Amino acid sequence: MSSKAEIRECKEGLYLIELRPELKGFSQFLGAWLYRYRGWTLLIDPGPASTVSELKDSLKDLGINKVDLILLTHIHLDHAGCVGHLSSAFRDSKILCHPKARQHLIDPARLWKGSKLVLKEIADAYGPPLGVEESRIVTELPSEMEALIIDTPGHAPHHLSFKIGEVLFVGEALGVHLKIHGKRYMRVATPPRFIYETYRDSILRLKALKAEYVAFGHFGISEFKISLFEDAISQIDLWVKVIGENRELIEKGNYSEMINRLLGSDPYLYLYNKMDRDTKGREDFFIKNSVDGIYGYISSKKD
Repeated sequence: MSSKAEIRECKEGLYLIELRPELKGFSQFLGAWLYRYRGWTLLIDPGPASTVSELKDSLKDLGINKVDLILLTHIHLDHAGCVGHLSSAFRDSKILCHPKARQHLIDPARLWKGSKLVLKEIADAYGPPLGVEESRIVTELPSEMEALIIDTPGHAPHHLSFKIGEVLFVGEALGVHLKIHGKRYMRVATPPRFIYETYRDSILRLKALKAEYVAFGHFGISEFKISLFEDAISQIDLWVKVIGENRELIEKGNYSEMINRLLGSDPYLYLYNKMDRDTKGREDFFIKNSVDGIYGYISSKKD
């Protein structure tokens, strides 16, 4: 087994493969999902390009030599950057994405350029994506699978979620959900360009479904509970309120105080103070990214 990727069986046939790019503070943060479902072998959000070797080793350890479908909740580098690299190893796999993402998979040059601009050294650690053959890309699930694609824009305009059997794969539609010391840490994921109403409506759309489990892009799995969705709505409402009331901090570039205001207001962030320095550094980066998205939305409403 790979020395870097850890495999966990979360329920019968469903495996979480932890992926660890060469970044401090990124342990137990990125995960690919392998799901054996009704004779299908499905790989959901296979991760960044830099961890493709670890992913291949993990699939080999699980006895996987054929993947029927690679499902992408969205095509950000940490979820889909390895698809072009992986597709050469699984020549028969089809790759499912949102129609808006199709061209960026075929030619990822703009995706890579934009990711480098926003993520900087994190993008380098994720690694550059490779293009995917157009003939490999699909935008619908086989009807005989009896599964659902749910359009859930918000974290990205091309974001999808998937209900497959009793498992709901939500990517980052509910933000980030982590277990720390056995308790839940939750954070919004609202990079620019963020539209509050769209993000919120997607959470409500997922809340209306019925499932037994919710599988997150970051990170792990939870029982399906209405409170998950209600908490996510409460959190995004709170962030929009707090950032709107303190927008002058962003205009002055005082992100550290903005983060302090959020930490002092948001009960779902209280485990931040129990994180080690590197993990806090990761969270500081993505909190700032989410603040920028919400600030951009608020500014567009006031102009």
